[in-house]
Amino acid sequence: DFILSDNTSSVSTLKRQVALNNLGIFNVRAYGALGNNSDDTAAFQAAIADMMAMPLTQGNPRTRLLYIPGGVYVISQPLVISSRPNNLVVYSIQGDPFGTSLIWSHDGPLFAVAYTVSIQHLSISATVVNKPTHYAITCFSSCPSSVRYVRVQGETTITYAGGLNWQHMANMLVMEDCHFYGVTENGIIFAAGGDTVHINRVRISGPTQASSYVRASNVTGIWIASALVNVRMWSIDLHYTKVGILLD
Repeated sequence: DFILSDNTSSVSTLKRQVALNNLGIFNVRAYGALGNNSDDTAAFQAAIADMMAMPLTQGNPRTRLLYIPGGVYVISQPLVISSRPNNLVVYSIQGDPFGTSLIWSHDGPLFAVAYTVSIQHLSISATVVNKPTHYAITCFSSCPSSVRYVRVQGETTITYAGGLNWQHMANMLVMEDCHFYGVTENGIIFAAGGDTVHINRVRISGPTQASSYVRASNVTGIWIASALVNVRMWSIDLHYTKVGILLD
């Protein structure tokens, strides 16, 4: 894991961020994100735009990191990573292991990514405003990707469709140490064929019996909706689901 210090003075912040950008590191705080439970969508979108616009030229790194320091960030529109200079670029979205929280307050995916991506150390909460009906992470990637240490939580009466929706799968996905609570459709869905999926230490829970919004009888833990060559699962913990693992 790459951990950055966010202790920057107003005088040195710009120079430091220019240097970090040159290393492929885009800190949302440098784009105006406050992390104080206010709407930081614009800052996230600006950082992502610069990250996607960085050309792959001599001296520029292949890996581009969107770094989200510890704090509570309200996101009111989908965060979309939809372009890159060429197939060699890898995107990474990383929070602080000790406390990066995203408040998912819109109807639509929190992250929609179209290329190789690594996502880790994020705590995501679905809120009462515009109950999200989509997946926290929707990926259209055809390249190797990984999701680690991601927690998605719906409140007792606030629900969301699911944690991860992989629309295109041509290579490999590794998912480890992820928790999805309050799922109403599928904790994880693989909607297209591909090569290899490794899932380890994942917990998925439908709405609790106290929920008045939806019954657990609607929920599938993991739905593999098309052919995968190699699927490996260890330590899968499922609660309040009608179907644990569905192979379609």
